[in-house]
Amino acid sequence: MTEEESPALDLPGVAVASREPHRTSFAVDLDRVPVERVVAAALERFSVKDLAIENPPLDDVIRAIYRGAEARTA
Repeated sequence: MTEEESPALDLPGVAVASREPHRTSFAVDLDRVPVERVVAAALERFSVKDLAIENPPLDDVIRAIYRGAEARTA
């Protein structure tokens, strides 16, 4: 949560996953930008009241692995 109503980060590999007033979730491509850089940018630019860092759900990771394996065998 932030004091800013609609925070945005203009970093390569960072996209808005969801947005509500004063709350934004970002999807971060860790192959393009380290999470430390994203957190530092957020803390520098916004009045952060709450911050959570989450990995994708394991089910999503497993699905992506199988999709990749299927694509390679097709």
